Amino acid sequence: RPELGRVRRLVFVCLGNINRSAYGQVVAERRGLPAASFGLSTTTGHAATPQAIATARTLGLDLDAHRATDMADFEIRPGDLLLVMEIRHARLLAPRVAGTGAQIALLGCWARPRRPHIHDPHTLDPAYFPTCFAVIDDAVGRLSGALRPVRASATKTTCCTCRPRWQAARRWSTTPPNSKACCWTCGCSAATRRRASPGPGPGAGP
Repeated sequence: RPELGRVRRLVFVCLGNINRSAYGQVVAERRGLPAASFGLSTTTGHAATPQAIATARTLGLDLDAHRATDMADFEIRPGDLLLVMEIRHARLLAPRVAGTGAQIALLGCWARPRRPHIHDPHTLDPAYFPTCFAVIDDAVGRLSGALRPVRASATKTTCCTCRPRWQAARRWSTTPPNSKACCWTCGCSAATRRRASPGPGPGAGP
C-alpha cells in the first residue's frame, strides 16, 4: 500500500489516456484533488474517445477538452501517486519511476469489490463504459476518503509563492518528518515559508 502521507498529486495512468485515465483525472479534480494523467503508449494531443465523452457527460463530467499525454511528454514529480489500471502498467512504469520519489498503486484496489484489473473499455462492448467508469468513480471516491484525514491533520504551512492559492482552496499536504511543508494545492516546497493564518479571503495578496 502506498504511503498516503507522501502524496501530493494523483496521476492516472492507462495505455491511451483517452478513456480510463482521462476519466479518473476529471473525477479526482471534481473532488478538489490535484490530478493529472498520461498514457503509456499514446500520441500526445489525441482527444478522448466519443464514447468516453458521451458516458462522462451522462455522469455530469466533461471530457471535451481532454487531450492525451504520452509518458515521454509527462514529468513525474516527487509525491506523485501513479494510479494504474492493470498490473502490467505498474511493471512498465517501475523503471521510469525509480528514484523519482513517486509511488505506484493499482487504482482498482480502492474499489469495492476490489478490481486489481480495470479492463480497457475501448477493446470491449460500448455497453461496458458505464461499468468501467463506475468502478473508477468508486475507487477515486474511496481513495479521496482515505486521503481526507491525512489532509485534515496536515500542518497548515505554505510558502510566500503560493499563499494566494491556499487562501482560495485551503487544501493541504502533510508535512513528513524532517522535510519542508508543501501546499497540497500546488505541491511546491519553497525554502521560504510562512505560517498559515485565516487571511482576508480569496483573491487577497500575500
